[in-house]
Amino acid sequence: MEKKTQALGLFMLLFPILLASQSLVADINPSKVGSFPQYIRAGQNHFVFVATDEACGRELYISDGTQEGTKLVKDFSPNQASTNFGDISIIDSTCYFMTYDQYVNQFWSFSLNNPEPALLFTANNRFSQNNYLNGKFTKVGKAVYFLQFNNSENELWKTDGTAKGTVLVYTFQPKVFPESLNALNNKLIFLAPVGLIKQLWESDGTNEGTKVVVTQTLGFTAGYTLFKNQVFFMGQDDATGFELWHSDGTQKGTSIYTDILPGKESSLSSQSFVVSGDYLYFSAKDVDHGAELWRTDGVAKTAQLVKDIRPGTIESFPYNLQAFKNAIFFIAKDDEHGYELWHSDGTAAGTTLVKDIWEGAADAFDKLSIIPTASTDDYFFFAARDSTLGIGLWRTDGTTRGTIRLNNYSINNHSQLAAFNNHVYFEAADDINGLELWTSDGSKNGTQVFGKFN
Repeated sequence: MEKKTQALGLFMLLFPILLASQSLVADINPSKVGSFPQYIRAGQNHFVFVATDEACGRELYISDGTQEGTKLVKDFSPNQASTNFGDISIIDSTCYFMTYDQYVNQFWSFSLNNPEPALLFTANNRFSQNNYLNGKFTKVGKAVYFLQFNNSENELWKTDGTAKGTVLVYTFQPKVFPESLNALNNKLIFLAPVGLIKQLWESDGTNEGTKVVVTQTLGFTAGYTLFKNQVFFMGQDDATGFELWHSDGTQKGTSIYTDILPGKESSLSSQSFVVSGDYLYFSAKDVDHGAELWRTDGVAKTAQLVKDIRPGTIESFPYNLQAFKNAIFFIAKDDEHGYELWHSDGTAAGTTLVKDIWEGAADAFDKLSIIPTASTDDYFFFAARDSTLGIGLWRTDGTTRGTIRLNNYSINNHSQLAAFNNHVYFEAADDINGLELWTSDGSKNGTQVFGKFN
């Protein structure tokens, strides 16, 4: 399917857009449909993104942040045909990505300093519906691991960046879909379901060394984070509800970390964890409080309530926790405001509402929705809605005065934000250019369309 057709259909789903006052820097696709940028991934000296061009269709681009340094990586599907991308990752100075059609999956890599894509391997993709699960490229030691799915086989692979060094590690049983790949103690760890239960796995890069870490001890895991050489996650066994668990990557070293709400009742109802400074922050409830903000040092096997934002057993339900400068931002609700942006330095006095973006009891954010965010040296960027302009790009330095909206139009709530060279790049639309790649330095005048010159 050609890119213009794809972009037009997706563009029609967007909210009506108000005219932006900023000037156009460059337009990849000069039509009002726009280039529909996706997969915005930032490295140290370059960033990449997928966009549509009238001459090349939908393809992969690389940029150093300048007009002259923005170019097509390769026209994988010539003659205005578009390429389907399943996943794109930047690891160190290398970009790894996956393309697919109805017949094959292809996995590629290239150096950001020399963007000549090398094909790592090709796999059968006949009638697969799982293309979105492919990739998830993760570095462990000198190897990069990734997933390859099709309708008959789900596989774990690793590569050294060459076709010869790309090898199969492990083939999973049907209907087992690994996810959440990460590195711990020089091994790969990940989650994989067995029936309706997710289990914690590990791999040393061999078939024999790829195995379940926890079997009968753990009944359920739902996401995890790494903290002080351990895995912390929401887990459950026969004696407790959903509580905070930890693991050193071995079955013997996996156990409940602290039982905040004793007995079979659950203290955790969200898998929102974030590490900032010396603490792990999360949302939990105990016998005296509803779901509120908690933290732990990862050592004492205890956790402390940071602040009871809604006193008593009524919950503020903190979620979408994000680290910023040894503190965190999160979404929560108090007795006067709807779901708004909060900031915490880990103390009760330092946990405050940043700004009532949608005044009164209305919600600037949907409960439990994933909020697009990114951080630069100076600002925390996020998407929020107000009472007049809908969803837009905001930035904050943690103060009410320093929290402002950067544009006068709506952006897609599923937009991707990527930080590069103290700017953020994101997808947005106006009624002149359509859906294009934009950039912001945190000022209103510095928020404008960014373009690749074809």
